Amino acid sequence: MPNDGKIPITVRIPASTYNALVEAVSRGIYPSQTAGVITSLEHDLDKSEIAESNVKIIGLQDTIEMQSLELNKKDIAIQMISSELSIAKATSEGRLDVYKEKDTRILDLQKQIDIKDGQLSMKDKQIEKLSETMHAQAIHIQSLINQKAIDEPGAKKPWWRFW
Repeated sequence: MPNDGKIPITVRIPASTYNALVEAVSRGIYPSQTAGVITSLEHDLDKSEIAESNVKIIGLQDTIEMQSLELNKKDIAIQMISSELSIAKATSEGRLDVYKEKDTRILDLQKQIDIKDGQLSMKDKQIEKLSETMHAQAIHIQSLINQKAIDEPGAKKPWWRFW
């Protein structure tokens, strides 16, 4: 390891820790005491970073659980709204069917009214013709009555008038 960027420090460590370091160097676990101390510090610092990461992970997990609960609540709300919407849709379709039936009935009634109006106008024409015929008959009868009144009562009729 080059000396670039390295800073010397002096530390006091317990004798048992020093003895364990010397033994690790003698067994070849570390090439030197400095390397052993650096490796141990780095390992310890990594553990603290891992601990901080674990705290962040736990915080994120809590956030995920809260958001999951919120999503579940929203999902339940969506299901309720969906069921209400399906009920409203069914009701709307039922009303639409009733409206169509009503419109069909109105058209049928209008056709019946038109037929009745046609029949009434035909009957009105028949009554009018009958009335004209009766009027003509009444005039004819009146003229006959007037003619009989003009003829002398008790006068003898000519032989060719037998009625």
